[in-house]
Amino acid sequence: MRSAGQDLCINCGMCCDGSLFWAVPIDAEDPAPVTRDEDGRLRQPCACFDGVCTIYAQRPGACRTFDCRVLQIVKAGHKDAKWARAQIAAMKKLVVALEAALPGDAPSVYRRAAEYIARHQAQFDDPAFQRENREVLRLLSAYEQALARFHVARGS
Repeated sequence: MRSAGQDLCINCGMCCDGSLFWAVPIDAEDPAPVTRDEDGRLRQPCACFDGVCTIYAQRPGACRTFDCRVLQIVKAGHKDAKWARAQIAAMKKLVVALEAALPGDAPSVYRRAAEYIARHQAQFDDPAFQRENREVLRLLSAYEQALARFHVARGS
């Protein structure tokens, strides 16, 4: 029997699909179910993610110990699972819209967003660029705010 937290985690999957991260650092001693990149990370989306984590019980330590901020809030009793499901649904809807709006072919929307920002950073203050890219910029802003609801502050 799974706990409410496990159920939320398994059904969310955004830490596995490239919505929250572009890669996960894995300790060298930790058995990884898939090939790591040259820096020892698991690139996202994870090859073991197929709508849900297919190795949940045997996932690497970094995955096993990660609780996003939404899950932490539920586990602490500050909000309920219904609230968490609404946060997850809103983020997934935003990710779909951002994936459609962003150029590039990186499989991780997080990586594509970072590449877009790096490529166009110098143009963000240009009114013509803003008009031309209004929807992408709006979605990126919403995505940044949504990431803050899911990411855990360093040292947490």
